Amino acid sequence: MLVQPNAPQFTSRPIPPTSGGTAPGTAPDRTSEHRTPGGLVVETRSEGPFTVLEMTGRLEADTVPTAEARVLTTVVLASGPLHLALDLTGIEAVDTAGANLLTKAGFAVRAARGTFHLIVPDFAPARAAVARHLLGNVVRHRRELTLPATDTHRAYSAAL
Repeated sequence: MLVQPNAPQFTSRPIPPTSGGTAPGTAPDRTSEHRTPGGLVVETRSEGPFTVLEMTGRLEADTVPTAEARVLTTVVLASGPLHLALDLTGIEAVDTAGANLLTKAGFAVRAARGTFHLIVPDFAPARAAVARHLLGNVVRHRRELTLPATDTHRAYSAAL
């Protein structure tokens, strides 16, 4: 027999804490931080109307599936209009799988009628991975995040 009927089929490894903020033997708060086995850390923050996913580590083929799940879960579970910003300041390396994830995230957020921003300073290694069609979504710092003007606001501004 290849499989024992009562044996567990899958095992999971605990995600190690990244800082001294949790007590020994307890798991970190996974709603705000998640570390993939490949070394990518994804933290979720709310900054005004924006949901910011701050990523540090490497955005490569072995870490992309977990990062993609985190991004798409954020898009699907948004209760209202989603204003998503991916902060790539702490990303050390991005391969083609990571670059494809950035493109897919942009499409998913726009399909949900949300706004999408990439926070990528000029000096960040992730800057080279940002595809040409995503450059319009890039800001250099969080303080540059802005919401698009509504049609009513545009019409009012044009009348002045």
